[in-house]
This record gives sequence, C-alpha cells and structure tokens, in this order.
Amino acid sequence: MRQRSLIAVLVVLAAVAGLVLIRLSGRVQDREEAEVRQCVREVLPYVEQAAGKKLKHIPELKVGSRKEIEAVLAEEFARDYESSRLHLSPGEIRRRSSYWAKQFARAAAGLYLRSTKKLVVLPQNILALMQKTHVGKEHYHAVLKLIVAHELTHALQGQEGIQKRYDHLTTAQEKQVIGSMLIEGYAEFTTGRVAEAMHIPEVKAMLDTMQKNSLAIDQRYGGQAAISRRIVEEQLMLAQRFFSWHYANGGSPRLWQVMANPPASALMFYHPETYSPKAQSSVDRSSVLKGMENRFGSGPWNVITYGLDVIGLTAAAKEVMPDRADQLMTGIIDEPYLAAQSGRATVVIRLYVMKSKAYAPLVAAFSRKGFRKQFVPTDKSIPVTGPVESDIRIPGFDYVGRETLVVGTGSQRSWKRHYEFTRDNDMVMVFAEGVRLTDQQAASIAREVLTRLKGIESR
Repeated sequence: MRQRSLIAVLVVLAAVAGLVLIRLSGRVQDREEAEVRQCVREVLPYVEQAAGKKLKHIPELKVGSRKEIEAVLAEEFARDYESSRLHLSPGEIRRRSSYWAKQFARAAAGLYLRSTKKLVVLPQNILALMQKTHVGKEHYHAVLKLIVAHELTHALQGQEGIQKRYDHLTTAQEKQVIGSMLIEGYAEFTTGRVAEAMHIPEVKAMLDTMQKNSLAIDQRYGGQAAISRRIVEEQLMLAQRFFSWHYANGGSPRLWQVMANPPASALMFYHPETYSPKAQSSVDRSSVLKGMENRFGSGPWNVITYGLDVIGLTAAAKEVMPDRADQLMTGIIDEPYLAAQSGRATVVIRLYVMKSKAYAPLVAAFSRKGFRKQFVPTDKSIPVTGPVESDIRIPGFDYVGRETLVVGTGSQRSWKRHYEFTRDNDMVMVFAEGVRLTDQQAASIAREVLTRLKGIESR
C-alpha cells in the first residue's frame, strides 16, 4: 500500500510539474510575442518611410520554436516538390522536404510566409546566432527590430505583388537569380535605411555577420556550403550597390519601378547605370544544349537551361581559385549550361567559350577543383572512394580529363563522374550522378555540343 501511495504521489507530482512547465512555456511565448508586437509598432513607421509605401494590413505574428516552423516548412516544401517536374516518389519528397525544412528551421531568424501572410520570428535561433557570432545579449532587442523591419519589407513587397511578378521566372536561372536579388536586396537596403534612421547602424553590421552564418546548407558538404555562402554574399553586395545607385537617381519610386520591371541581365547589377528591362540582342549559345539530357536516358527529365550566370561564376571563382579568379573571369566569354534531374539522377552539361585556347588549362583546373569542393564531403563519417583523376586520349579533342567519385554506402551510395573535353577555344564539361556514363558516351555528347556551337557561330 505504501509503495502504491508513493507511486500515486509521484504521478501527481509529475503531472503538476508538467502543468507548471506548460504554463511557464506559455508565459515565455506570450512575453516573446508581446516583444515582437512592440517591435512592429516601433519599426513599422520607419519601414513605411524608407519604402515610401503604407502597409495596409499588419501580418499575423507568430513566435515559433524550431519544431513548429520545421513542420510548417516541410508542408510548404512538399507542395513545391509535388508541383515541380522532378518526378520524385512520395517517399523521396518526404525525405527532401523533411531534410530542408530542418535545415531552414535551424537557420532562420525570421520569415515572412507569403502563402499565409504570417510574420514568423524564432528567438531561439536569434540567440544562437548571436552567441555564435559573439554579439552580446544586450543587443537582442535592437537585433530583433531589424529582423522585423526586414520581414515587414517582404510583407510590403507581397502587398504590391512584387514576388508574384517573378513566380513564372523559376525555369530560367538568370531570371530566378535576378528576382531573388531584387527581393532580398531591397529588403536588406530598406533595413539598412531603417537602422540609420533609428541610429543603430552598428547593429545592422552585427546582423549582417549573423546572416552570413545562417544559410540553410547541407552541413555534410563544407566546400559546397562555402561556395553557396560566397554566391549569396556576392549577390547581396551587388544588390545593395544596385539599389543605392537607383535610389540616388530617383528615390523610392524608382526602386519600386525597378522591382516591378526587373533588369534583363544580371550583368546590369555590376553596372546599375545600364539598367533596362528590355533584353539585349546576343548570341544564344544555350540553344546548343537543347535536348541533350536525352543522351543520358529516356527520363522523364526536369530540365533547366541557363545562360551565362556571371554572378554565380564570379563568386565560385573567388571561392575555388581566389588567387586567379580575375584571370579566369577575363578568359571566359560565355558559360551556358544545362542541368537535368530525373528521380535521384542528376546530369549537367556546361559549355565554356574562352577568349583563346591558352585559358584552357586554367578553366579545366577550375572545373576539377570546383567538382571536388562541391562533392567530396567534409563529414568524415561519410565513406568516400576517390576522386580518381585520369587524363585520357580521345580523338578529336586537344585534352580530356575525367574524375570518378563514389560517396556513401548501401541505398545512399552515389556514383559521380566528371569530364572536361577541350577543343580549340571551347570546353565542354559533362557531369553525371546516379547515371552510369562511359568515356565514349560522354565524348559523343561533347562532340555534338561543339558541332552545334560551330553551326550557330558560323551563321
């Protein structure tokens, strides 16, 4: 009887403790939500003044834990995958959605969810990022203000229908990059102006450092993460410079006009004075890659053909070959490429058009180093065989390089092969993952690309 009574008492105590924890947790969340609402009241007038527009409806506010946001994002990612043309199985959709939702939930300090018009803040992540970047807790409220300012700017963009103008551009990489740079770049530019108006520019600098450490990346591949981080930094730097120039030459109305009519080329971010929404006439070398995905198998393939991604290429060059990045970029005239995916198979064909064949060794070295940096995992627990590098002789080419890499075991084992085929001033890079590709098959693909290239350049 005494033992039963003791068990009963312990059960009651555990239940009471649980109720106390729930109440304490609820009080903490209530306090955090009240703090976010106060930030919105303080910051909104500054955002509206900086943007030159009034926010008609205040977004619903949500202070969430990582688990809560992870569940929301997993649903959103799953809908995106289901509506895409990736032809993924339901199990693969669940796996990818769950993985990336977890990565984003760990990284995000704040989010504006356009589908539900909610402004979400994650105090847990903000404090973790502050600790990681050695920002003192005394700056928390000021940091929170600028995070709220950034997300309120996205709410204004949503109100004006800016993001919707780019929804149809997601099949063209350059236009997708341009849309992302305009949306995020403008939010950053406006947040900077809010920080100046509130006399906390030093906090904006702290937040910039925090954001550089908050990318949602695959932590198993440190090299891939470094390239991704460098690309984001390059994009934000150029976008800030672009918006600064246009603001100086037309104020807020001009910025909204530019966002509503995006520049026709990413090159215009390097030279804001050349801005035009009208496409410039040029040789479309990406056309030589059309339909080449079918050389890897019948698919069905989800295919994106890109033109020259000058911003991504510049950032990758700075990360992979920092001492020779400028020389590399001087030698490359064009770099169209095709990326295709079918289930777990991925293929890429990249065409480098160079100023002269003297640049070929440098471009080949960049291609090889980039392959290794992206696909050799830094997580030592992942088994790796290779990369095995070979120079092979195939008639009709000045140089052929091949690398083979096997990553993982069992059902997660992935076979990757990477080639460079050089002829005169041109180089074709062929990459295949999850597709068995022989030397002769890869050479046949490269020959056809170069034959097509010669055809359009002779017109």
